[in-house]
Amino acid sequence: MKVFHGNPASQPGSVGYSSPTSLGKMLPEWLAATVLAFFICWVPTNSTTAIAGTISTADSTSNKEAKNWIENRRIEFQGYEFRVEQDTFKYNEREIVSEERLRLTRNGVELFAVTDYRILLEPRVLATIGQRENESPATVGTDITGDGRPNAIIEAYSGGAHCCYTYYIFDIGGTFRLVGKYYGDDFPVRFVNLDEKPGFEFEFWDNNFAYWKTGFASSPAPRVVFKYHGGSYNPDMALMTAPSLSDEVIRQMAREVSQSEVWSRGI
Repeated sequence: MKVFHGNPASQPGSVGYSSPTSLGKMLPEWLAATVLAFFICWVPTNSTTAIAGTISTADSTSNKEAKNWIENRRIEFQGYEFRVEQDTFKYNEREIVSEERLRLTRNGVELFAVTDYRILLEPRVLATIGQRENESPATVGTDITGDGRPNAIIEAYSGGAHCCYTYYIFDIGGTFRLVGKYYGDDFPVRFVNLDEKPGFEFEFWDNNFAYWKTGFASSPAPRVVFKYHGGSYNPDMALMTAPSLSDEVIRQMAREVSQSEVWSRGI
């Protein structure tokens, strides 16, 4: 496996927009400014589409030509090439990376491409039980699924508040295959061998309870575990099952809550 690093060259870009002159006539000044700021700042997320065995983003050709893609990192593995490119612009004499793009090819043929705010090759997502805070990189070619074939994991991050990690898992042996696209939502996922069998399960935290009767930082986030089976990762109920709490433990927890300052203040 070969790994290449490169620093982006100085490539100033240009950002501009035309203010709709009729907007201020139709809306109050403060509302017009809010609507205008929304349209300037909003950036649509990218989706992937599978066409004839090739997976690519829906970026238009004209949009690609307008960007200054500069290679930042490249990894080669048994004929596969993973290349991360950055689109940059200059602001106050600083080079700013606006977004990144992954291009995955094999023997010169593009198999997959995705664009997001940040793209990470070989993310630090592999952990062991009892040492979950010391993750190691998921090196390209590692057997992640446990079926004996080399895999690769790509982490994409959209940026912004409370969002969003997306993970792409590939088979990169004799036959190329996208194992799956998985959302970590607000949190990066973690790959852990939980059952001591070949391969890694992955765990993340469910944000369906975000802001439920509290602020985001204090919101409950149940742990969810996915296991590879039948060619894809799916929820594994057995690995998520935990012993029920005893009545005494529940009573003790209730006492601690009722005696807390937050409870007494009615927050």
